[in-house]
Amino acid sequence: MNGSNDVSTEPQAKRGKIAPAVDLSVLAPHLLEEATIAENRKRYVNAAPYSHCVFSPLCPTDLLTKVRDEIVGTLETKFKETDLFKLYQTTDLANVDSTNPELAAKLPTLLQLRDALYSGPFRRMISRIAGCGELTDRVDMAASAYAEGCHLLCHDDVIGSRAVSFIIYFSAEDWTEKDGGALELFPLEKSSQTSFTRADKSQLEQGVPSTIPAARLLPLFNTMAFFRVEPGRSYHAVQEVMREGSPRLSIQGWFHAASEPEGTEMASLNQLKIARAETEAPVSIPGLTPKPEPQTAPDSEPPAVDTELTADERAYLARFLNEAYLKDDALQALSAKFEDESSLQLRKFLHPSLGDAVHGLCMDADVKSNLQLDGLPPDATGMGGGWIARGPAHMQRFLTFPEAVTAARLAGQKLHEIKTELFQSTAFAKWLQRVTGGRLSAVTSQIRRFRPGLDYTVAHHGQLEKDIRLDVTLCFVREESEQATAVWASGDVGGFQCYLAAENEDNVAAEVYCDDDAEGNDLLSVSASTNTLSIVLRDTGTMRFVKYLSGCALSSRWDILNVYDIAYDDDDEEDGDDE
Repeated sequence: MNGSNDVSTEPQAKRGKIAPAVDLSVLAPHLLEEATIAENRKRYVNAAPYSHCVFSPLCPTDLLTKVRDEIVGTLETKFKETDLFKLYQTTDLANVDSTNPELAAKLPTLLQLRDALYSGPFRRMISRIAGCGELTDRVDMAASAYAEGCHLLCHDDVIGSRAVSFIIYFSAEDWTEKDGGALELFPLEKSSQTSFTRADKSQLEQGVPSTIPAARLLPLFNTMAFFRVEPGRSYHAVQEVMREGSPRLSIQGWFHAASEPEGTEMASLNQLKIARAETEAPVSIPGLTPKPEPQTAPDSEPPAVDTELTADERAYLARFLNEAYLKDDALQALSAKFEDESSLQLRKFLHPSLGDAVHGLCMDADVKSNLQLDGLPPDATGMGGGWIARGPAHMQRFLTFPEAVTAARLAGQKLHEIKTELFQSTAFAKWLQRVTGGRLSAVTSQIRRFRPGLDYTVAHHGQLEKDIRLDVTLCFVREESEQATAVWASGDVGGFQCYLAAENEDNVAAEVYCDDDAEGNDLLSVSASTNTLSIVLRDTGTMRFVKYLSGCALSSRWDILNVYDIAYDDDDEEDGDDE
C-alpha cells in the first residue's frame, strides 16, 4: 500500500451500483449453495454475544492473493487519527470506475470481487443469513491498513441506512492472537438491557456495551466476518495491532437497506449526545466564601475571593506540595500565566519524597500486573483489590478506585489519601483560588488507571456542561529518563489528555465516526508526565478525552482527576454585555 479504516462517513455523492451481469467465479465454490446457506444461517443465529458469521474461505486463495497484491501495489492510503481510531484508509471504492478509470484499470480482480459482493445473488444470500430484509445495490466499501499501534474503539456502526457490516481480511497467513488486530464483539451490560419491538414484531435487545468483549475474531487471511448493524446492540472494536512490519489489511464495507434501521434512539452516536450521571458525588469544600447571590444594590461589592493562605494552611500544604509552589513569587507568576493561557502544567508537583513514593507504588503495581511482558494484557488486568472497571466501552474504559481499602501501602490507597486529604481540602482550594482567581465551591474526584493496550475515554457532547469547570489532574507514568519523557511527549503511545471545541451536535459524527481528521478543533493537548499537575479551565463548549493508551506504552497512566465547580464574579456582568 502506498501511504483507512473500519469506519467511514456518508459521502454526499451517489454511491456506485453494480451492473446486472456479474462474474461470481471470484467467490469460493459452494458459498451460494442452499446447504451452505442453511449451515451459515445456523452458525449466525447461534453466535454470541450477538449474531455474526465468518465465511472461510471467501474466495479461491490465488484470486484473493491477486486482490491483495492490487491493493498493496496500487492504492494509496491516508493516515487518520481521532479519539476513536488510528489507521490508514484508501479512497472509496464504490465509484472508482467512473471517477478514476486509469486507477480502476489497475484493479481488475479487486473490482471483480466488489461486483460479486454487491451482486443480487450475494446480497440475497447475506439477507437470508442475517435475517435483515432486502438489501439495496448501493456499494459502500474501502480498504484499510492497521499498522503497529493502530486501533478502532468500541461503536455500533449505525449511520444512515447501513444494514450489514462486513470485513474481508488480507492479513499475513501466519497471523496469530499475539499480533492483535482482532475484531472484538461486546455483550450488553445486563443492567442496561431493554427490549425494542420492531414493526415486524421481532425483538431487539438494546443497551450499553460491557467493558470486556465476549468474542474476538482473528483477521485471518481469506475470511469475511459480517453482522447485522443494530442500534445499541452491534458493539464492536478493532483490537490494537501489535505486529511490526506487517499491517492488518482489510476491506471494510456495508450493505444498505432502503431506509434507516428502527430503534436508532439507542444508537451509540445518539448516546454520545446524552449526558451520563457521574458515579462520584461532588464534595463541598468547607470554609470558602461562596459566590454571592445577585445583588439587590447594584453598586455593592461582593466579598473577596479567599486567596490568602494562613500559616497553618501553608504548613498543611507543605505535607504534600513541592515547596517551590508555596512561594509567593511563584504563586504570583502562576496566576499571571493562568490568566493569559487558562491552563498550567506543574512538574514535580508533590514534594520529592511523596512523589517518589507514589510513583514507586504505581510502577510496582504495573510490574505485578505483568505489563512488561510482550503482547496485549488480559482484559481483567489490575482488577480487584478495590479497583473496578468503568465503562461503558463506547464512551470510556479504565479502572477506578472509588473506596479506601485497608492495604495502606498499595497504590490505590495512597492515591485515595491524596485525593481526600489534599484535593478535597480547604487549604488546597484556597491555593487554587490564588492561582486561578476563581471562586471554588465543590469538587468531584476520581482515581483512574489507564492500562496499556486497554483503556481510553472518548470525547462526546454528553460531557458538555452548562457552567465552566476547573479540571485539576495529577498524573503518574514511568518516566525515568529523557528518552521516556520524549516518548510520552510524542503522543505516539497515547495516554495524553486532549481538549477540543465541540461542533454542532448534529455533526457529532464528524468527531467520533468520521474518516476525515477533525483538524482545527484541538484546543490543548496535555502529555502524560509523572508527578505533574495539570490545571485547565474548561468552558461550556469544550470536550475532552484521554487518548487510547497503546500496548507499547512504558506503563499505565495513573491519575487523580478533580473537577471543581468554579465561578468568576464578573461572569454575570459579561453575560449581560453579550445580550
